[in-house]
Amino acid sequence: MFAMSSPCKPDLHINEPQNCINDLPNEVLEYVFNLVSPYEDLKNCSLVCKKWYLGVQKFRVICTRLPPPDLTFPIAKRYSHSTCVHENCMYVFGGCTSTSTTFNDLWSLNLNERCWLRPLTMGNYPTPKACATLVSYQDKLFLFGGWSHPSPYPIFQAWKLFNELHVYNIESKRWSSMVHSTEPPAMAGHSATIQGHLMVVFGGLHKTGDHGLRTNSNDVWCYDIENLVWTKQATTDNRPAARFGQSQVSLDKTSLIILGNIA
Repeated sequence: MFAMSSPCKPDLHINEPQNCINDLPNEVLEYVFNLVSPYEDLKNCSLVCKKWYLGVQKFRVICTRLPPPDLTFPIAKRYSHSTCVHENCMYVFGGCTSTSTTFNDLWSLNLNERCWLRPLTMGNYPTPKACATLVSYQDKLFLFGGWSHPSPYPIFQAWKLFNELHVYNIESKRWSSMVHSTEPPAMAGHSATIQGHLMVVFGGLHKTGDHGLRTNSNDVWCYDIENLVWTKQATTDNRPAARFGQSQVSLDKTSLIILGNIA
C-alpha cells in the first residue's frame, strides 16, 4: 500500500527517498498479474502507469484447466452453437443436441466472474437454429444464417437452411429481424467476421433452387452495417475452394484468414 502525504502539512522527511508504484520489482508485478483475470482486469492494470502497461504487453497468458463456472443458471449441453465476445462477456446462441433438439436461446458468460446469465430478451426472436454466425459490432450482435436440426419423426425430414439476419441490441435486450430487397441465399456452416463497418460472410452450405438442393460455396457476401445493405462481393479468380465449417479470423479492417475445409 502506498501512502500520500497531506498537501496541508510540510513534508518532514524531504531528504528520504520517496517510493512510488514504479518501484515495484518485476517479480511483484508478475505475481499481481497472475492474480487477476486475463480479460477486463488485466486491461485495467495496463492503465495504471507506463511500466504496468509494458508489463501487460509482455505478459503471457497460459491456458490452464479451471473449476467449472457458476452453474446457478445452467446452460444446456449443445453443439454447433454460435458464439462471439463483446467487451467482458462471451455470448452463445442456439445450437442443437444429439436428440434432435435445436435451440434459439441466448446466454452470456461473464469472463471475469465466470458465471452464466440468460438475458430476458424481447422483440422478434430468431428461429431455433445451429451452424449460424454471431458477430459483435459496437453495442449489437448480428446473427445470420444457420439450419434447423431435422427430427427423426416423421422420417425423411430435410434440413432447413435460413438466410435470416437478426440484430440483438445488448443495451435494450431486444431482437430485431432485418429484411432487405437483396439478400444472400440460405446457408449454414459459413463463417463471418467484422471488417470495419462490414460483416463479411464466406462460403458455407448454400441452398440452390426450390427443390432442396444444396451445394458448398466459396462466395463472399458483405453486409454494410451502417447502410443496411447486402452486396455479393466480386473477387479474384484465385479464390479458396468451396467449403463449409471453416474458421474465419479478422487480421485488421481490410484483411482476414480462412482456415479449414469440409468439401
